[in-house]
Amino acid sequence: MLNALRGRDLKALVMTAGVSYGGTALSVLSAPLLARTVGADGRGVLAAAFVTLQLLSWVSFLGLPRGLALQGAKRSHVSGLGVIVVSLLGIVSAALAFGLSAVFANGDPRIEVAIKIGTVSLLASGLNQLGVELLLLEGKIRAYNVTRSTVLVLPSLGIIAAYFLDALSLQSAYIIMLSGQLLACILGCFFAVSLVRKARRIPVPWDFSLKYWSTSALDQVGTRADQLALSALTQPATLGVYSLAVTCATASAGLTEALNTLAYSKLSQLQGTESKAFLRRRSLLGIACSLASGTMIVLAVHFFGRALFGPTFDGLTQIVVVLVLAQLVADQWALRILADSARETPNRLVLASIIGIAVLGASIAALAVTGGLTGLTMGLVMVLFSAVRLTAWGVLQSQGAGASTGPSHTGA
Repeated sequence: MLNALRGRDLKALVMTAGVSYGGTALSVLSAPLLARTVGADGRGVLAAAFVTLQLLSWVSFLGLPRGLALQGAKRSHVSGLGVIVVSLLGIVSAALAFGLSAVFANGDPRIEVAIKIGTVSLLASGLNQLGVELLLLEGKIRAYNVTRSTVLVLPSLGIIAAYFLDALSLQSAYIIMLSGQLLACILGCFFAVSLVRKARRIPVPWDFSLKYWSTSALDQVGTRADQLALSALTQPATLGVYSLAVTCATASAGLTEALNTLAYSKLSQLQGTESKAFLRRRSLLGIACSLASGTMIVLAVHFFGRALFGPTFDGLTQIVVVLVLAQLVADQWALRILADSARETPNRLVLASIIGIAVLGASIAALAVTGGLTGLTMGLVMVLFSAVRLTAWGVLQSQGAGASTGPSHTGA
């Protein structure tokens, strides 16, 4: 089935998947070194500092980077006011993180200081996202992967090097990780320059951007609700096994994620039946890749899991099997997000996300009330959540519900 890809596309696929898998492999090597050096407490400080910054970078920009990138790539100009708003939102998010750092730190002065220093990365995060979106739309995969590598590959390499140079500490690990994010921001802003030059006094694409942002926010809630529920309602050991299963299942997505990434540029250029036919072909190819990589992950966990992780992780294989299936469906949903983004018709995405979240919440509540919440049942709920969301999208598409009458031109 890979014959369906041209030589150039196949090279880009290998490159993109290689960055994903290379980053995963290096993190497997660097994580134990960092854990031995800074301990569980230090890992917690780093996680708390960066998760706050990451969440703000996801939710602060109201979907405008994608909306503006689509506007600039598919038309001759981009909204100058939109670019200004994105820049201002970076300043607002940085000020918010700085001002609320004590709250986010939960009384730990180390986390508070780390958040305050890290707010510098939020200042240019919106323009960075704008540049990365443009790279995807223009099919500049080499530059896109260079930018990705600054956060997926370079920090792990830096931590490994610092460990063997006897220079690894909590402070140096933080500097290495933050440096990767800052370098990504610099590169993203550089690639956004060509789009900023197209800025004109035209309407901001609010209609598309806000609807896409709503979908993105709901998806972020959905992908974290499982671990939040297990953390609140089960024993730590249950969450420990489940979180490792999530990591294993996520590793199966590298190849399909790369396929989806390459599809975005093509989908933005196609319309009507051509777009639907391409989406169908790419879906089948993605499913085949997900099954192949997922099968390898399951076999590796089944035969080597006890030796790698120890007896406390017995039962891991069953959860991994279920979560690999959930990941397969989630990868197909991610492709639909890119397809509707390319068409600038996000209404289906919003409605399907709302339906999926409703089913997810009801299922978790039912399991909690009946005392049936375990790692395995939570995995089954995530399969249901992913399947309902994707099915709802398909039904809405077939009925023509939520379809936009055309590209978004709604002004501010």
